[in-house]
Amino acid sequence: MKHLYISLLGSSTVTLDNRPLTQFRSAKSRALLAYLAMQPDQDHPRPALAALLWGDLPETAARTNLRVELSHLKKLLQAAGALTISRQTVRLAGTAVTVDTRDLSRTVQTFLSLPGESLQRRRPELARTVATYQGEFLAGFHLPDAPDFDDWQRQTQERLHAQVMQALTALQQHYAAQGQWAKAVRRCSWRRSAGLYGRKWPDGHCGAGAALFAH
Repeated sequence: MKHLYISLLGSSTVTLDNRPLTQFRSAKSRALLAYLAMQPDQDHPRPALAALLWGDLPETAARTNLRVELSHLKKLLQAAGALTISRQTVRLAGTAVTVDTRDLSRTVQTFLSLPGESLQRRRPELARTVATYQGEFLAGFHLPDAPDFDDWQRQTQERLHAQVMQALTALQQHYAAQGQWAKAVRRCSWRRSAGLYGRKWPDGHCGAGAALFAH
């Protein structure tokens, strides 16, 4: 069985065993896959998915549109066996897909929950994971006729921003405490290039010591 990789940070991309999948029927099809990918191994009621993406349409029309998009997605992802569709629910199998946002969230949450003596060993892993943040969640993607999806997208963007900023703050504090100012400055500069500079940090600045060296 082939493996599916979904990148939702920055410009969304989908690959199947390193082969790009570009034959999506519509923007709604991409949005549907992104929503399922962020919540794998869950049975999503079809009426809820229809309302999320076609809330402006009568229920019958919304369900018809969902059925068409699901049929297309199932064919597109068939080689991965990732999608399970019943008359009532839709499920994306977590074992069949790797999603960059899930990896990012899991690593950051695990790192921040570790006791102090364990943090040192896990910092390289955290740095590598944070480096995958090359842009905000679904950057540039917008569905003008799906306000509920837009709300979910915006909330997800904010949550991921907050997690990355927490991780970067932890890394900068560590590098500053070790006197590794070059690394601290690189984290501060990377924050700008990744589109995080305009966001407020938990402590209100870009790492006090590093900021002095970054300007």
